[in-house]
Amino acid sequence: MRIRSLRHLLAIRSALIAAVPFLLSAVLGWFWLRPQIIADTEESQRQLASVIASRTEDYLVASSREISRTAAIFSRKLIGSDNIQEYLDTVLASSANLTSLTLTDGKGRVSALALTGDRALQQQEMVGIDLSLTDAVRQVRSSGKHAWSDVYLSPVGGGLTVAYATPSGEGVALGEISLSRLNSFLKGITEQERQIVFILDRHGQVIADREGHYTARQFNLTNLDIVGKGLASGMPVTGSFSFNGDRFVGCMSRASFLDWNILVASPVQLAYRSALTTSGIFASALCLALLMASGMSFFMSSSLASRFENFVSHARRIESGEEKGDWPKASIREFNFLAEALHSMAESLRERERRLNEQVDFLQQLIDSIPVPVYYKDVRGAYLGCNAAFETLLGLRRRDIVGKTVYELLPKDRADLHHAADTTLLCEPGVQRYEVSGIYDDSFRYVLFNKATFVDRENRVAGIVGAALDITERKHAEDALRESEEKFRVLAETSPAAIILQQGERCIYTNPATTRISGYSETELREMNFREWCGIDACEPVREGSHTQGNGEPAPTQYEQRVRTKDGREKWVLVSVGATEYQGRLTDIATILDITEKKIAEEGIKVALAEKILLLKEVHHRVKNNLQIISSLLDLQSDSIPDEQSRRYLRESQNRVRSMALIHERLYASGSLSTIDFGDYITDLTQYLFSSYAVDRKRISLHIQAGDCTLDIDRAIPCGLIVNELISNALKHAFPCAERGNIDVIVSVDEKEMVTLTVSDTGIGLPAGLDIRKTHSLGLQLVEMLVRQLRGRIRMESTQNGAVFSLVFPGSSQNLP
Repeated sequence: MRIRSLRHLLAIRSALIAAVPFLLSAVLGWFWLRPQIIADTEESQRQLASVIASRTEDYLVASSREISRTAAIFSRKLIGSDNIQEYLDTVLASSANLTSLTLTDGKGRVSALALTGDRALQQQEMVGIDLSLTDAVRQVRSSGKHAWSDVYLSPVGGGLTVAYATPSGEGVALGEISLSRLNSFLKGITEQERQIVFILDRHGQVIADREGHYTARQFNLTNLDIVGKGLASGMPVTGSFSFNGDRFVGCMSRASFLDWNILVASPVQLAYRSALTTSGIFASALCLALLMASGMSFFMSSSLASRFENFVSHARRIESGEEKGDWPKASIREFNFLAEALHSMAESLRERERRLNEQVDFLQQLIDSIPVPVYYKDVRGAYLGCNAAFETLLGLRRRDIVGKTVYELLPKDRADLHHAADTTLLCEPGVQRYEVSGIYDDSFRYVLFNKATFVDRENRVAGIVGAALDITERKHAEDALRESEEKFRVLAETSPAAIILQQGERCIYTNPATTRISGYSETELREMNFREWCGIDACEPVREGSHTQGNGEPAPTQYEQRVRTKDGREKWVLVSVGATEYQGRLTDIATILDITEKKIAEEGIKVALAEKILLLKEVHHRVKNNLQIISSLLDLQSDSIPDEQSRRYLRESQNRVRSMALIHERLYASGSLSTIDFGDYITDLTQYLFSSYAVDRKRISLHIQAGDCTLDIDRAIPCGLIVNELISNALKHAFPCAERGNIDVIVSVDEKEMVTLTVSDTGIGLPAGLDIRKTHSLGLQLVEMLVRQLRGRIRMESTQNGAVFSLVFPGSSQNLP
């Protein structure tokens, strides 16, 4: 990449900055201002042509009005025949543009005629001439409307003339309008030097011009492009053309009154004179501005370059250590900001250098703290650094190691070994490991060298970093491990349980117990797929369990499986699985214990347990049926007793029996024969009680909050009887006179498995001075007795909002006092 000086670069860019606005202005003037000037010039020519067309039309219309007025007078016969000639002479004399005024009779013959000047003597000679074949007279007689003739050379008045004819009674009034006066009219309409103005007929012949030269010669201009285009299109045409050896710019516009055309043009130099003068002044100003901008740009670039050169000089002095003070100050705020930033950067670099030195010292202390010898060297084999452990290994100081090669520090045979290993590693970058043995630190040691290459910023190999690990103890441990493996082999061969090592789908080791259990020889087992003996039901759990344990995840360690022996017999075995690394590969370990006799005994126990469960379910069913029979007998007995008090006692006994029957019914229907869901039980019991007492649910509402509470039969029966008594008392006594209210039953179990049963109502409350231990009520006596049976305690409370009974008792036999 080409490198240039700042002064040169700023000079070039300053010149570009100065030149670009000039070039943009020039391009803008050429592509926008020039077309605009041309368009403005052509527009001025077009406007002038329109003005001339309008003035020409006014000129002709004024004359035609005089002829029409004369025709109207004669049509109305306002003038007698004796005064006709006198009137015509008077009108002609008063008109500036008319050269003759003629009246014809109904056949188109001249009946009266007025001529100007010397030609007045010819008036009588022309009376009676037939004008019916002339264009204007013929058009008027055929259409009955006024008409204009084409331009012609008048035989009467001489010169180019146009005739205007209009009906006058039975005849026609015809007036000739001389066009010679149009020349002077055109000359006075504009005073611009060398400007040409032509009035052309529809054939391109000159009717009038400023000087009259081209009119006299009846000049035809159809050879001009602008005239040809204007005649062909009938629309205004602007553009430049050559005429008499000069270039003109102009416009040809159509005068619709007589189908004439107006051509107005000016020499190009005159038409664009003001625009060219303005452009010249503008260009001169641009050039002057360019020179001033270039000078200022070069001055500013030189000044900026000088300031930057001062900064560079100061930076080099700081680099060489000659100067450490502030940077040069300037009168420009941004340069002072730059100086402050550079000063801050220099201080930051010094701070980074200090931190880098501290980091190098820290890293050296860090590797010195590593107990393993560590060193690093360049691609030539010279040591760049090491830690204290490496110094101890070689018995040398760091200053005696750095900068030297292995040949200068070790015997030649060991130096050759390390040098060859280094050469191989540098040729094939990566990681290298090898073991050597010899005398290190005055003792025979085994040393494992681990080496790797490191790269520089360009990702090129820059050297080798290595660690020397003393593996003498590990070598001794490996010897001890071999002895341990021998002990394991003896233990495995004498074990009553089968031991199998499996890699993939193949057994790599089986002990003699495996042969006894399976019936296959060790050779057959090693040649077999593990599934062929154990079956897929046993193989998959073994493999999945061992792999799960090998990944450090919890998994079952034992499985009971059925296997088939070589002679076809089925055996139950207990399989214990695990995983380890053996010979560098993940290996599954399985121990298999024959539990066939144990499984036979378990099957017998299961049969006996099923029979016991069936017996218990039958007992609960029979008890439930018997209790329901008792309840039904009590119900039948109550129907035959006339005394209401006696029937009430029987119904209460029936409810108590029903509460116990519900427990046996739930035990029989549930999967558990010893516990019930107490919440569901309370729901069924309260529904029965509400039905038994014929309670209107709209009058007394019940709310049960039991949660997840289960009780065994020893606690469910007394607790159910307590709920029966408390709900029955509330239904009988809490809401007299058909009062409305609520009954709430709440059951909860705390973390100590203590059950709290709360039955409350919003009725009239309990009688004053009621003591549950001294009451004569059979129901409350029964409640007090059942609380003692549950080893619990009961608390009752009566308020204006009703009665509350709160019972606390242990939820299991483990919590009994």
